Amino acid sequence: MNRKVYSADVLEKYILMFIKDGINYPTLVKEYGLSIHNTIFYQYVNKYRKYGLEALKPRKLNNIYSEEFKQKVVNAYLNDEGSLRDLTLRFNVPAVSTVSYWIMKYTEG
Repeated sequence: MNRKVYSADVLEKYILMFIKDGINYPTLVKEYGLSIHNTIFYQYVNKYRKYGLEALKPRKLNNIYSEEFKQKVVNAYLNDEGSLRDLTLRFNVPAVSTVSYWIMKYTEG
C-alpha cells in the first residue's frame, strides 16, 4: 500500500462510511480506493470518535507540553491505566513514540 496523504475532510468521509454506513475496512480499500494501512485507519477512527474532525487535521507546530502534563501521562502508564496507544488517544498526544520517550526519560532519572 502506498503512502497516500488524505485531507481531513476525505479521511472523515471514509471514517463516516465505516462508522455510520457499516462499510468494513477491506471494502473501503477494494471498492472505495482507501490506501491507508488498517492499523493507521483504526487509529484515525478512534481519534475521530474522541476528538472529532480536529483530530484528523495536521498539526502545524510541534506541541509544547508542560512537565506536569508529561508526568501525568507517565504516571498513568506506570499505574497500568492503559497501553501506550490507549494513553496517546486519551491524552491526545499525536505519537506513541512521544509517550514512550517520556516514560523512558522519567524512569531513567
